[in-house]
Amino acid sequence: MSGMDNERRLQEYEERMRQLDDKMLDSSRRSRQKLEEAAQIGAETMVELDEQGEKLTRTERRLDDIDQDLRTSQRTIRQIRSVFGGVVNWFTTDKLATTPSTASTTEAPRRTQEVSRPPAAASSGARHSQPPSRQAQATQYRSAQEKEVDENLQAMSGTLSMLKDMGQDMGTVLEDQSRQIDRMSGRVGTLDAKVQDVKNQTRRLA
Repeated sequence: MSGMDNERRLQEYEERMRQLDDKMLDSSRRSRQKLEEAAQIGAETMVELDEQGEKLTRTERRLDDIDQDLRTSQRTIRQIRSVFGGVVNWFTTDKLATTPSTASTTEAPRRTQEVSRPPAAASSGARHSQPPSRQAQATQYRSAQEKEVDENLQAMSGTLSMLKDMGQDMGTVLEDQSRQIDRMSGRVGTLDAKVQDVKNQTRRLA
């Protein structure tokens, strides 16, 4: 009777250990999958930031074109006023031909950041040979689980390191784009003042 009790307790202990091992393995699998999903989202975000940076660059270059056109308009108005100032009691029939400078907008080359994808989750299938005893079978099962847990932890460590570097890169890109937006805001204010100046001078010519 005592031997049967010991056998039952051993089986209960082994079953409890198996359940704990299964929980640990499942937890490592879920954590690894979530980290890989986060890395994928981070990679997509970097691509979007890169595209946003290209749009900001194109917009800033268009502001340069507008500024050049306004400068040309201001020079033209000054020339017209100079001609009008030299005319007494009659109007010149000559028309000043002005050719507005047309600056072609150079498209910024599209940079497609290659982002290495995190490694796919390792297969969790473990081969079990027929052991000569229940104890050997349990040992083999736990060994296979521990191996997969170690692989998952190693992969998670690599993914976390990649996410850390990615976060630093995002911070740098966002800081650069923030400075670019601030610079563009100041230019827009300056250009608006020039537009108002051109409008006022044009009214005075009428």
